[in-house]
Amino acid sequence: MLNGKQLEPNDRTRHPPILAKGVFERERLEISEKRDAEGERVGAVAIERPKLALTILRLDDFSFHRLEPGTMPTGHDEPERWNAADLIVNYDRSLAQVMGEQFPPLHNPADEAQRLPLPALARKPYRAQDDAIQACLKLIARGRNPALVAEVGTGKSTMALSVMAALSPQHHEATRRELAKLGHPIDQLPKVRRTLILCPPHLITSWRNEARAVVPEARVVELRQPSDLDHHAEIYLLSRETAKLGHAWQGLSAAPEIELPTTELTRQAASANLAGSCPRCGAAIANKATTNASRRARCQAPTVTERNDIARLAEELAIILAPAVEHPLIDSLIRARAARLLLTREATGKLPIAKLRDFYRRLHRASAQQAEQYVHGAANVGMPWEPLILLARALDLTESLVIDGQRILEDLRDFEEDSTPSYRHRSLRLFFESSTENLTPAEDDSERLWMLLGALEQLHEQGDWQEGEPCGEPLYQAIPRPRRYPMAKLIQRRRRRFFDLLIADEAHEFNRDRSAQTKALHRLIELPGVVTLTLTGSLMGGYASSLFPNAWATNEDFRADFGRDQKTLFVRRYGYQKLFIADQLKKQKKRRGAVTDREQSVRRLGEAPGVHPDYITRYLLPTTVILHKGDLDVELPPLTEEP
Repeated sequence: MLNGKQLEPNDRTRHPPILAKGVFERERLEISEKRDAEGERVGAVAIERPKLALTILRLDDFSFHRLEPGTMPTGHDEPERWNAADLIVNYDRSLAQVMGEQFPPLHNPADEAQRLPLPALARKPYRAQDDAIQACLKLIARGRNPALVAEVGTGKSTMALSVMAALSPQHHEATRRELAKLGHPIDQLPKVRRTLILCPPHLITSWRNEARAVVPEARVVELRQPSDLDHHAEIYLLSRETAKLGHAWQGLSAAPEIELPTTELTRQAASANLAGSCPRCGAAIANKATTNASRRARCQAPTVTERNDIARLAEELAIILAPAVEHPLIDSLIRARAARLLLTREATGKLPIAKLRDFYRRLHRASAQQAEQYVHGAANVGMPWEPLILLARALDLTESLVIDGQRILEDLRDFEEDSTPSYRHRSLRLFFESSTENLTPAEDDSERLWMLLGALEQLHEQGDWQEGEPCGEPLYQAIPRPRRYPMAKLIQRRRRRFFDLLIADEAHEFNRDRSAQTKALHRLIELPGVVTLTLTGSLMGGYASSLFPNAWATNEDFRADFGRDQKTLFVRRYGYQKLFIADQLKKQKKRRGAVTDREQSVRRLGEAPGVHPDYITRYLLPTTVILHKGDLDVELPPLTEEP
């Protein structure tokens, strides 16, 4: 912030003009030691802390001096003996001027020319509150989402309601004119007809009372159920619990003893021995029902689709055999279409001979086509009839197979120039005759089942399959207990353009990006054309990661620098790390005695408290209005103590 700017001293007779450069470095602060069982030190736990490295260049003799950190000035006249506090004491006027040039304020409370007249309301704000309201309005005029960071008791609700009132249809035009006079853009200034206030449940009554005190003419409605959105009002109060809570969820489970969701599909699945499997693709479910419900899990099994007629016939044969036969290959072939057909059948334990004979005729036609393609040299076509022969033996159709096969071979006979059959036709005939010689039908059901499964395996091997994207079938479902719906999601889907201003109270409680209440807030922030005013008394939860969710949702500059999934990158850049620094003892060889050099290896343990100062200047100051209780002391009555 000071780099390249010349600083003039308060007293030119004592101190020279200088150039100053400050860089925040990460300093490792050791907080504990780690020792082994023998009491030897093996390493230490350290946390990163910011350290200001401040260097000045004297412009009288062009000498550099590194200033030590410090909050109390040393009082020396020579800059080489100073610390950072001495620089501030002796150059404070020039420092203030440079800061004003580097960070020009959007609203300067000390400049009367920048003041913005506000509408007269039932409760008159204090001077400091008035300045905060004006700053918020100027940020909104520039298309920003202001954040009001103020201590408890400074009147955040009063200031937020005053911002709402200044943008209401009654005062919108006057606010536009005054902003235009001060040179602020007004094209993005919204007209606020309806305001949504999201707050903790215990503050609903407080907000109702505040609205009655500041804007008594405004109608207030608390949103408890969807029909409340039909009531006409200017202010709608929404508890964060109502915003996030909806109906319950129930998941499919891998354990058969756990109750499945009571849908028609899963009831049929249970009767067809599909419990514990994906209703769509039949893949086994790995997790418990509660896990699938809480995570909104979807089936990750890859989909496999058939690419030729043989593959489709393999799937069809698996469908026919599934009610009576348990086999891993059958389970793997029961995909979306097959599962639906299977669920309409009852497991009888008997082979459906009639359906298998119908399937034999379809397979026979497919084998004839495959034989024709083989004879004519089609690529990637193997020797036909292997699965057909096994199926004929299982169904006692060997005589019919031989007759039909001879007719097909006769129809496919192709003579070469010397009036001899082609090579492929001869090889096909030899294979058919050797395969059908001394055919015997199945002697019992066990042999018949073995032949049917063999035919299925042959079809599976000859089929052309393609593995695609994960199945994606939801392994959970909604249940109507209790009968409610998340209000934030309802507003996002059904009333997207209903509100003009969103006030998020206690915004620091929405700093966990995976929590339901944070998702509810962010759904409301994403409403088109809605300006968001966040209120909080605690900027962060101690760690830089707690700043990421709301900063990404409300700050467009932040979104330009970080993607939604780049939280780790943000923490690495603007947060601090907790580290384990291991000591490694390395003995030097080829010397008498034992000489050791200490080396260190660093392992990250987690995140340490704090945020880098660069975050404040880049993202916080441009959009944040900060207010302390002490700012109100000017207008408060004298404090007296009485016994």
